[in-house]
Amino acid sequence: MNRRRWLECSLLAAAGAMTDLGRGAARAGVKPRVVIVGGGFAGSACALHLQHLSVGLEIELIDPLERYTTCPMSNEVLAGLRDLASLRIARHGLRRAGISV
Repeated sequence: MNRRRWLECSLLAAAGAMTDLGRGAARAGVKPRVVIVGGGFAGSACALHLQHLSVGLEIELIDPLERYTTCPMSNEVLAGLRDLASLRIARHGLRRAGISV
């Protein structure tokens, strides 16, 4: 199994567990909460995937920086095809998705 497929399966399993927890929590009047520490490429992607898989979760991302530098396309910076600033990602999309940052 490649790394991407493993991560996809892990996220689906986590979302399934969260959904079951969410049902129990909803009956108890509590919204389940997931806290992700580290909001780089992986942490931000994880938060978005969990949000899309289970909208009943309260997701909070903890990171001291307002922007992060993404790794994909960094080879274009090395080749001089784009500048490093173009790889800086703000957190607006996470907030629009309902994730607390």
